[in-house]
Amino acid sequence: MRFIFVTFLFLSACSSYAEYERFGVHTGVTVKASEAYVRTLDAVARVEARVLRLSKGDRERFVLKTFVIRSDRNYPKILDAFSLGHELDYHRDDRHRIGVFRAEAGHVDMSAAEVWRRALSGYSFLLSGPRGHYPFNIPPKLFAQIAGLAQPP
Repeated sequence: MRFIFVTFLFLSACSSYAEYERFGVHTGVTVKASEAYVRTLDAVARVEARVLRLSKGDRERFVLKTFVIRSDRNYPKILDAFSLGHELDYHRDDRHRIGVFRAEAGHVDMSAAEVWRRALSGYSFLLSGPRGHYPFNIPPKLFAQIAGLAQPP
């Protein structure tokens, strides 16, 4: 168990939680990402999220990227996403494992106007499935980091 904990700390230290911008030479897509929101929920679950702006030429897209990580050898299996009584259009992007850790990555598409609105208020939502409920409370500053690049609605 100690080895698993040390491995988890090492992997956490290797990943960057800072804001970044990258350009894909082969795809021509620029990705601007906010800082990471990271919250440990309990002994087996952790959630992470980033606000992303993807652009290519004059087109741009905004997404809220989510990660749910469990340390009990069970995938999260997200089935529903809700925010203040409204169902969100959640898309699962990937599931992966590292040792005993199981993770699910997904996203929710957002409009530029919604990113600007959330830059003032933040965003609370819940991902849920048969293995648990995973609350997110994204602070406004993460949306503000991306809204500074978006055209005002």
